[in-house]
Amino acid sequence: MQTLQKLSLPSMGCGTWTWGNQLLWGYDESMDEQLQAVFNLCVSNDVTLFDTGDSYGTGRLNGRSELLLGQFNPLTI
Repeated sequence: MQTLQKLSLPSMGCGTWTWGNQLLWGYDESMDEQLQAVFNLCVSNDVTLFDTGDSYGTGRLNGRSELLLGQFNPLTI
C-alpha cells in the first residue's frame, strides 16, 4: 500500500527526563514553577514535541513528567 501524504515533523523537541528524576537530576517539586516557565517558552517558540518515558521520574515521582505536562497544558486531553 502506498500513501502519498506529506509527513511533517517538528524541528525541535523538549526532553522531560529531569522532570521528576530525583536520583540523577536532583528534581524537587519546588522546581515546578521553573519547569512551567520552560514549558511556556517552548510552546511560545512552536515546540510541539515533548519527550516523555515510562522510566522518567523516580519512586513516588514515577510519571511526574506526564503529570506536569498535563497541568501545564490545560488543553491536553
